[in-house]
Amino acid sequence: MASAGAARGRGARAGAGAGTGGVPCAPSPAGAALLARVAPLDRGLAARPADAAAVDAAAARLEGEGPAPTLGGGGMAALAGRWQLVYSSQLLLPPAALSPVKLGQVFQDIWERDTTGWRCDNEVTLATGLLPALAATVTLEHALRCEEPASFEIEFDRARLGGPEAREGADGANGLVPALPAGFGPPQARSARFDNTYCGGGLRVTRGDRGELRVYVRPDGVS
Repeated sequence: MASAGAARGRGARAGAGAGTGGVPCAPSPAGAALLARVAPLDRGLAARPADAAAVDAAAARLEGEGPAPTLGGGGMAALAGRWQLVYSSQLLLPPAALSPVKLGQVFQDIWERDTTGWRCDNEVTLATGLLPALAATVTLEHALRCEEPASFEIEFDRARLGGPEAREGADGANGLVPALPAGFGPPQARSARFDNTYCGGGLRVTRGDRGELRVYVRPDGVS
């Protein structure tokens, strides 16, 4: 697989911040249309099949507009950092919608560890329906391998409690993994692959090897 070393050392180590440029986000018209489509859908939990088809079509228009992201020439720096999930087609599945566990915010951190390379952390907040105050943040840690032009392959390492501030903490979250909605637990084969099909204006679109469409935004509004 192609190396992402060209992007190393360019501010991507934080993993809990925004992109490296610090420029206010300004989605293109097609990007704004996609965000408007997903806004009322509660990240996909409230989506019907017709909604999913409309989101997919809006994402395809944005992908067609381009430019497509690349990993070389510093492109990895645009993909690195903290992203907030605003839509996943996986959440249309009944087990996710009907689960007694409420899905809170979902973030993805793409960051570089000095000695072991790139990492991908999926951070999920869970709360029970009856006791919403009893919330827990579970982070699924993955080794990240990059392949040109803009594909990621992740391999699950462990589950732990807490967000980026607890990266050195103990596992401690394995018992909560079965409560994660479909598509948010460890990959069944411990590894998964997804393509970054669009990245610009603080908006990122990915398509996974199991047919899942995800839409992310920068949580603090800069890219």
